[in-house]
Amino acid sequence: MNSQKGFIQIPILIVMIVTAVVGGSAFVAYEATKSSENNYSQEIILNEQTKQVTTTENIATTTEDKERVETKKNMEQKEEEKDTLISSLQKQIDSLIEQVNNLTQQESEQKEESSTESNTVNLPNGAIVEMDASGNIVRYIKQPTSQPIETTNSQNLNVPQTLNDIRIESVLVSPDETSVKIKWQTNKSAESKVFISGGNLSSKMFLSESGLTTNHVANIGTLSPTTNYSYEITAVNESGFVRKTGIFKTLDAFAPTFTIDKEVIENNGVDFATIRIETKLTNGSILPNKPLKIIVSGVETILYSDEQGILIYKTPTDNSPSQIFTCGNNPTINISVRDPDNDAVVFAKSIKVINVKTPVKWGGVCP
Repeated sequence: MNSQKGFIQIPILIVMIVTAVVGGSAFVAYEATKSSENNYSQEIILNEQTKQVTTTENIATTTEDKERVETKKNMEQKEEEKDTLISSLQKQIDSLIEQVNNLTQQESEQKEESSTESNTVNLPNGAIVEMDASGNIVRYIKQPTSQPIETTNSQNLNVPQTLNDIRIESVLVSPDETSVKIKWQTNKSAESKVFISGGNLSSKMFLSESGLTTNHVANIGTLSPTTNYSYEITAVNESGFVRKTGIFKTLDAFAPTFTIDKEVIENNGVDFATIRIETKLTNGSILPNKPLKIIVSGVETILYSDEQGILIYKTPTDNSPSQIFTCGNNPTINISVRDPDNDAVVFAKSIKVINVKTPVKWGGVCP
């Protein structure tokens, strides 16, 4: 029984061995197959990853190229803007250089012109100045030890300057319609002058008529009526140089207006010319009851304007005793109007007379 059992167990053992061998082979085959499949899958995955990397690299490369192109364009644009800005600045610099050169040339020409008419003077106060032919200080080459004081006083002209060795004091301005008298004093004897600006004058110089003294006067004419002017008085001596400024206004002047209706009249004893005169000032104000001296052919008559400043004058005919003719084709009536206050002529006109008859006033007959 025991031997039979052993005999029976041998085939079983063989079967088990075969089964194990076959199973192991199958397992080995399965594992090999599985490994092959895994390797294939991994290769596919690797290829896909490689494609993705390549695509990503291509995309990165394309993006980088775009950025590079865009950056290049921006740089080119900035370069163009920089070139444009540099060109504009260069034009401005060239323009400024041209202006400076022109100003330098003008200044040089002015200096050359002034050098022919000016000379250098050493003042006692240590200043060195350039003066023109009239004695005006053109410029300071060297400033004095004590600087001049400038004082403008248009309200109270008698305020003295107290901080300098030489002072201008007691300025008195007396204007009329077309002129002004300016009187002033210096605390020490000095050469002095006055400059007038305004109207048609620009820093016109007038010397003191007194010369080297302490009392000075300047009479200035040819001014315009009803006009604002400014003055600057200067004085210089061994103590230094000083100036003082102020303003004044000329008075209103008589400025009548005239209109005439005709300049030719018939000598028929009836015809006449009418002159309309409006008496007023340069500021436009009317002067009522203003007397006027009217002279016709040597005969004077004083007439007055009315309350509205109007005066109507009619020329005399040949029946008037003031009418005087001479023989000829074109005798005239000469008319002039004067201001009795100063005997200044304010109007003058000649009226032509035609058709002169033979019974003229001198009692003769024209040949």
